[in-house]
Amino acid sequence: MSHLTRGMKSYSTDLRRKIIETKLDTLESDQKIAERFRVSRSFVNKLVRQYEQSGNYEPLPHGGGAQPKLKREQIVLVIQLVEEDNDATPLAVKRSLERENWDQSQQFHPLPSLTTIEVN
Repeated sequence: MSHLTRGMKSYSTDLRRKIIETKLDTLESDQKIAERFRVSRSFVNKLVRQYEQSGNYEPLPHGGGAQPKLKREQIVLVIQLVEEDNDATPLAVKRSLERENWDQSQQFHPLPSLTTIEVN
């Protein structure tokens, strides 16, 4: 289920260190530093602010993001239904879930919307 865990990689610690060193040594504007290192001005700004507040330029841990709309067991059931009939529309999958007594027997609540069922 790697498509569920997409994300952006952090800039390297080495690049972050070089940006901070450049800012401290040259006092160049964030825009000039961003152009020099080919990063966004907002990244330089946030990195400098983080360093000023904490003395740390390491990447911050992931902030969490949006919670999944379906539990793992629910995803497994939807995948199973789609594998049984890979031409099924999201509406057909939803109807199959209703026939499976989604709410009662699976202890899941509520029935997912058609948008949630659609697989990209």
